[in-house]
Amino acid sequence: MARPISKTVSMDVTDEEIEGMMKDLRSSISDKKALKAIERLYFIKMRRAGVEMSKAMEISDISKPTAYEWLDDWNQHGLESVIPNYAGGAPRRLNDEQLEAVKDELRKHDMTTEEIQAFISDRFGVEYTKKQVAVRMRGLGLHFAKPYDHDYRAPDDAESSLKKTSAGRWHL
Repeated sequence: MARPISKTVSMDVTDEEIEGMMKDLRSSISDKKALKAIERLYFIKMRRAGVEMSKAMEISDISKPTAYEWLDDWNQHGLESVIPNYAGGAPRRLNDEQLEAVKDELRKHDMTTEEIQAFISDRFGVEYTKKQVAVRMRGLGLHFAKPYDHDYRAPDDAESSLKKTSAGRWHL
C-alpha cells in the first residue's frame, strides 16, 4: 500500500486574513493572476481544514509537484505567495494599432497568408512565420477560406455566384 501524501501547512495567517484577501481578489476577477491566486487560496484553505493532500489536489485539479510548490511557497512567504509572479510571456511584436492596420488592409482586399506575411514585414519590419500570421489573424476575428475544386453537385451557375480566387484568402 502506498504511503499517503502529506505536507504540513503553515497556520501563521488567520482565516480572516485569507477571506479578506479572497474578497479583494474577487473584485478584480477579470485579472488572470487574481483567478490563479484565488485557486491557490482555496487549495490552502482545504489543507488548513484538514482535507487530505490527494483529495485537495484532485479537487483543485493540480499535480503533486504543483501542490508541493504551492505549500512550500505558502509556508515560506504566507499570503504574498499566492499571487503569481510570472510576467505573462514575451511582449507582442505588433501592437493593437498595427494589427488594426493589417485588418484595414484586409478590408480593402482579401489576402493570402503569404501576402499578409509580406505586408507585415514590409510595413512594420516584423517577421512572422506563416503559422504565427494565422494565429494573429484568428485573434483578430478573421477566417480563412480556401476555394474548392468543381463540385459535381453544384448548380450550373455556381461559378458566377462565387468570388474567383486562386488561393485561400483571409476575410472578415
